[in-house]
Amino acid sequence: MGHSAKGNHPGVAQNAYSRSFLDFHADLVLAEERRERLAVEGSTMATSWNWTITIPWIISFLTLGVGIYQYSHNQAQANREPFLRKQLELVFQISETVAELATDVDADRWEQARLRFWRLYWGPLSIVENREVEAEMVALGRIVPKSAVSTPNLPMESLRGPSYRLAHAVRKLSMESWDVDLPALEADRTDNK
Repeated sequence: MGHSAKGNHPGVAQNAYSRSFLDFHADLVLAEERRERLAVEGSTMATSWNWTITIPWIISFLTLGVGIYQYSHNQAQANREPFLRKQLELVFQISETVAELATDVDADRWEQARLRFWRLYWGPLSIVENREVEAEMVALGRIVPKSAVSTPNLPMESLRGPSYRLAHAVRKLSMESWDVDLPALEADRTDNK
């Protein structure tokens, strides 16, 4: 029986098989060398940063963070401003009203100030006052007559000390609310009770 040159010759088949095994083995060796080389390059990359890429990203994130913080801070302050303006208006109004009650000698103006005091006391001032202003208002509420006085003894000097203390509480509240730093007051006018 004759063997063809292409296939059934045992030497040729064995030779083709050997060549494909050798090729496969060579491919495995090359793949292993490539994997080891990549592992070495990867560990080198893991230990050294590419700063030309990293620094711009860090700066971008920091800039974004600062921008978000500033926006939220400014927005919070803008949201507070209408309340603070109304607070300032009302506390100045009550301080002026109590000063009128303490110093005015005209009975009609005094009565209007008394009515205004109680309107602010029971209404809008309660919305914006802090504990110190509230405490001074309660103290004043014990002194200011709740109903009309036919012939008040004017000026009502018993209100001078409490009026002064209320003015200081209003000053402190305003300074804290608006983040204003004013020098401390040295004179004490509460001796005139």
